[in-house]
Amino acid sequence: MTGFFDSSRDIENLLEKVVATVSVHMKADVCSIYLYDEKKELLTLKASAGLPKEAIGRIKLKLGEGLVGKSLKRALGDMRQRRVFASKLQACPRDT
Repeated sequence: MTGFFDSSRDIENLLEKVVATVSVHMKADVCSIYLYDEKKELLTLKASAGLPKEAIGRIKLKLGEGLVGKSLKRALGDMRQRRVFASKLQACPRDT
């Protein structure tokens, strides 16, 4: 992926195309992409079809806030549980 995008504007254009395409195919009034900053535990709206363009980059949600934040918090928790379960499975002795 290195060199795939020449600038952040290329990524923004890609995200705009993705939300436009998904919203048409899903017949959705609104389709949005939020990017998650793990260090800040913050989601930022990066692209949207159906929301005002002024909202992009301005709408920020904490982990667990709103539908998007709650969904991500749940997904992250599920992933952590799977990792713990997988590591416990690897530690179990196996019959040979």
